Amino acid sequence: MLKKLKVKMVFVYIAAVTLASVFFILFSILYSYYRGPSMAYNLLSDLKNSSTERVEKIEKAIHDNNETSIRDIYMPKKLYPGERIQVIKMNGSVLADSDPGFNKNKEATIPLQEAVNYLYLYSKQLWEVKYVDKLPYVVEIKKDGQIWGLYIITIPSSSIPNVDHITSPPGTLFWVISLLITIILIGFILLSVYGRILVNPILKLSGIVEKFAHGNLSARVDFFKRGDEIGTLGRDINVMADNLQDANRKIEELDKARRYMVAAASHDLRTPLTAVLAHAEALENGITENPQQSLSVIHNKGLLLKGLIDDLFELASLDAHQEQWERVRLNLTELVRREVVAIFPKLETAGVEIDIDVPEEEYWVSITPRKIERVISNFLENAQKYGESGNWIMVRVCSQNNWVRVEVADRGSGISPEERERVFDRFYRSDTARTSRMGGSGLGLSIAREIILRHDGKIGVDSPEEGYTCFWFELPMI
Repeated sequence: MLKKLKVKMVFVYIAAVTLASVFFILFSILYSYYRGPSMAYNLLSDLKNSSTERVEKIEKAIHDNNETSIRDIYMPKKLYPGERIQVIKMNGSVLADSDPGFNKNKEATIPLQEAVNYLYLYSKQLWEVKYVDKLPYVVEIKKDGQIWGLYIITIPSSSIPNVDHITSPPGTLFWVISLLITIILIGFILLSVYGRILVNPILKLSGIVEKFAHGNLSARVDFFKRGDEIGTLGRDINVMADNLQDANRKIEELDKARRYMVAAASHDLRTPLTAVLAHAEALENGITENPQQSLSVIHNKGLLLKGLIDDLFELASLDAHQEQWERVRLNLTELVRREVVAIFPKLETAGVEIDIDVPEEEYWVSITPRKIERVISNFLENAQKYGESGNWIMVRVCSQNNWVRVEVADRGSGISPEERERVFDRFYRSDTARTSRMGGSGLGLSIAREIILRHDGKIGVDSPEEGYTCFWFELPMI
């Protein structure tokens, strides 16, 4: 970025030199206009205005073949001392001359070819003829569209006021010094202003980065809307600060989740382990009244511990992506039917009614069967556990926009809106005592979410009305 800034500084200096040159040229033009050509242009403009009407009269007289009247037409009032007016035909004959000696004073006249050369002199700068001792003004006289002759006004240079001042341009040294001063001043001003524009934001950026170094991640750059490299750097710093804040927040959330998970796992492991140790000690000391019941408790609690430990290992494996899953093309509707048939005896024994809405249509997906079976089984078991109070479970399979959706709903205690956002968190329980009593580890839904996400799917829970809960997942069809 510093290289870009250096390049920009060079361009700024070039712009400064260019701007100085433009100012210098404008100054030269204005200086030349007001110091030199302005009086010459005014003079020639006056001559043009005074001669136009007379040339028109001369052309009319020529058209009427009345050349004898030309001398009476051209004689105007003289504006400058030594001014001389002539009408000369293209063959060289002089028809009229304002000089008293008519055409005798040859050295004071303008040769015909020289008059032609001066025909467009008024378009030139006056100092181009500054060494000419007389200033001619020539106008064409036409007859039938052809040049018939010339109307010539000659004014001695000595008759023009301040002619030396007018016709002498400034010296070369003056222009060189003026140009250098202009370039240096404008370049210094632009570089100073642009340098201040660069330095102040950089100092602010340095202060903000220093705040970051001391842990204040809430500081932000307030000039990020600039369109140059400084603005880009400001936007990048704000994005970096946002990312750092998000990362810090995620770290805090993960640390909080880790502490909660450790506490929940410790609780879930300690509770059955305490029961196992108590009954084992009672058997060892021979103080239990029903040894068979104690053995049954030890066995059940041992299975609970094993299930919890297995869930922890499975969740850790999912997090680490250690296990390579082999996917196969499978009809998801058939897989759902098999899981419903497997749990049907439990539901029948518990007196829970089940509605099945699984179409005959085949929905093919690319999955690891045992993993998706785990998700469906978890949904069905949760519905069976927490939906007994409503004595009703619904299983539905449908498709939309190349996605197949599996829903498992119940009419149990329901889930509040606040709990829906956390129900897939690890070890989260909306009713800890009830879940523990029913033998849940609090990891089943977390494992289900990781499995579905690994299959590029979606998972969620809806509870549009009190007591109604619907867990669902979606997978892309192939």
